[in-house]
Amino acid sequence: QDVNSEKSETGAAATAARRMLESMSEEEREAAIVRHEEREARTKYAVDLKPERLRLQDHIRTELQKAVDDLEASETEDKKIYCEKPLSTACQEMMSSYFAESLDDNVETYRKIVLDQIQTNAYQNMQKQRQKLPAYQMKKSIADTLLSPTVTIAVISGETGCGKTTQVPRILSEAASQRGMGRLNILVAQPRRIAAVGVAERVAEEGGTGFRPGEDGCDVGYHIRHEKRVGRGANTVFCTTGVVLRILTGDPMLRGVD
Repeated sequence: QDVNSEKSETGAAATAARRMLESMSEEEREAAIVRHEEREARTKYAVDLKPERLRLQDHIRTELQKAVDDLEASETEDKKIYCEKPLSTACQEMMSSYFAESLDDNVETYRKIVLDQIQTNAYQNMQKQRQKLPAYQMKKSIADTLLSPTVTIAVISGETGCGKTTQVPRILSEAASQRGMGRLNILVAQPRRIAAVGVAERVAEEGGTGFRPGEDGCDVGYHIRHEKRVGRGANTVFCTTGVVLRILTGDPMLRGVD
């Protein structure tokens, strides 16, 4: 009898969960998935990843939906103009908007800029949290492998929350500057819009500059559907897969991306 009661309660909970998912918008489902992944990571590695909480009132959701509809209509018109251009021209425009700016072309000067950044109190405080992540603890191995001139493709595998997405870009950019390789331009693909924004915000915060993605002085940016925040000097950009595919359509070699 106890077993049957437990099964009944489990079935009721599953039904309630399905109904809740069906009532959610795509944005809310993405937010729920991200929050679940971050809760698991926080529990396992004792790291506060500051998950977003999406709680929208009905009238706000209606206004946002109207804004999205207007943006989609505008994007359709922009797409017509974009498609009329030669692919190479369209791609050059997109790539230049990401990585045309450089903090400094001189390798030694750029190395000093990075060293000054990592010695700030804000950076050091964030580093205490980063050091708990397995990916950060493997930073030398990651840098040695991915920055090797003999390596063209590498796979980094780890459990959710171990720091693959947040740590690897900064590990590579800092290691490259210290090894005299200069500035790296890094493009990171994310499957969901909320994930791209959340990770970009986190990586920018770990940089300790006090700037957010899209602001001049921030070395991190993001580009998702309907929103692009890539400031001057950003050398790491988090994009949705749709944005990356658009770049690949015009430039399969991803020129300008290291």
